[in-house]
Amino acid sequence: MEKYKPSEESLKFIAFIRACATEDNANAEIHYRLADKYFSDSKQIVIESFRGSAKSTLMEWLVLYTAVMGELPGFGEVGFIAFVGDSAENGVKSFFRNLAAKIDRSDLLRQMLTIKRKTDAEMELANADGTELYLKGFGASALALDTKLYTDSGYTTIGECRVGDKIYGPNGVQSTIITKSQVFNKPSYRLKLEDGRCLTLSDDHINNVYIKTSVGNSKFKEKNLTTTELMDIPLRASKPSSPNKYEPMVYIKNTKPVEYSSKELPIDPYLLGYALGDGSFQGSQIRIHVQDLDYDELVTNLGDVTIGKVYTDVRHNKSNPVKSFGVLKQNNALRELALDGVSCKNKFVPNIYKFGSIDQRIALLQGLLDSDGTIDKEGRRIRFSNTSKQLSEDVAELVRSLGGYATITASEGVPGTKNPSTCYRVFIHIDINVFRLSRKSSRFVVSKYKKDKVAIKSIEKVESVPTQCIAIDSDDHLFLAGDYVTTHNTNIRGVRYKNLRPSVIILDDITTNEAK
Repeated sequence: MEKYKPSEESLKFIAFIRACATEDNANAEIHYRLADKYFSDSKQIVIESFRGSAKSTLMEWLVLYTAVMGELPGFGEVGFIAFVGDSAENGVKSFFRNLAAKIDRSDLLRQMLTIKRKTDAEMELANADGTELYLKGFGASALALDTKLYTDSGYTTIGECRVGDKIYGPNGVQSTIITKSQVFNKPSYRLKLEDGRCLTLSDDHINNVYIKTSVGNSKFKEKNLTTTELMDIPLRASKPSSPNKYEPMVYIKNTKPVEYSSKELPIDPYLLGYALGDGSFQGSQIRIHVQDLDYDELVTNLGDVTIGKVYTDVRHNKSNPVKSFGVLKQNNALRELALDGVSCKNKFVPNIYKFGSIDQRIALLQGLLDSDGTIDKEGRRIRFSNTSKQLSEDVAELVRSLGGYATITASEGVPGTKNPSTCYRVFIHIDINVFRLSRKSSRFVVSKYKKDKVAIKSIEKVESVPTQCIAIDSDDHLFLAGDYVTTHNTNIRGVRYKNLRPSVIILDDITTNEAK
């Protein structure tokens, strides 16, 4: 076997360390091998090594070596290095503290470098020639491990996702996960929106928010703020005309309709939606109930299906009786979707339908709202009512996946009355006509009052939970998490110093072994 021979640059680098600080005994073969990685031709380097191999120490010395030389050998001039640690509080502070300590302990380094400015997350260094190097630190932006993410084939989570997976962002299209961190145990907070959605996130997670420029104003300023920074901003402000009334000031923007691919669905989405709203699933057929005035149009909307005998019930309304009929030959599809014999209170939307194309999800919603939905005469208030909590939550999820706004309320049932079951109502605001029956769809109008943002209701500290962060390759670095909540990944894009962008980015203990 050929004996290992370090590169010339590695020999110079290790000699530099030994000349500056004898207590950092960088001389083992692994140190030279790690240094060889630093000075390779690759612009993206992943270094994995065992605990105690001095990986972090060598990385700190690499920064100081770059500052002294004014360049990174094999790479070129470097004026700005960004450091991303596991947290702003620990990893970032330790990095800058260690750099300052190395300079302070070395007579040689103090001759070659001057610390012009230093904070817990920034440092400006100048070498003997006056060449400056700016360093800025960033904490990893982490979410709870069970936080949902959205792929074209269904849900994944922060904990389960892998580097290379494609997830959806608020622009409606996919981005690729390019980095994933180790698991952290940071202080945790719960961010709650006014529509009931929540995210559990770390103190240094980056949140993409829209802040009103003033009370009563409809103008917003977009900002990316950590959870800690966000907590320093008032979420509500009193109105000058009514001091006892408060107005939300901080919002998160809704997603655009998510562009899932078209799926092979065992039951037409409109038919399934209508049956989930006002029908039942019995053996080999789907039982449908419809008012007489809608019967002909509904049958047309259902398309090419086999309909059984039609029954008419005049007990409650002789002028507009209820007709019921079966859509036949559905036994295989119902078993496949686990809907055969499901009760009203336990109805749900099968996951494959939640991840259908935009047109498929619209058709599903149209069926649901044609059966169990209402719209007022002005076309402003859309409501879905049902006794299944899960189905109501699924309807809200569908609306949000299409860029709409949905809130859920519950009215407790009273045993022994004609309303013994709890009724769930989903209030919907959306710019898409989610009706197909003409007596409802004709009322729909696109509101001139945009509801494309949701106010943040509260941010509260909760018991700490394991968290991880990811980075994606989209230009805006935004992705959808939780229940279609727009949020931000670990990101330094857009950061500048004296018109410089980072030419070197160090991810310390951020990349998992999935990033090989």
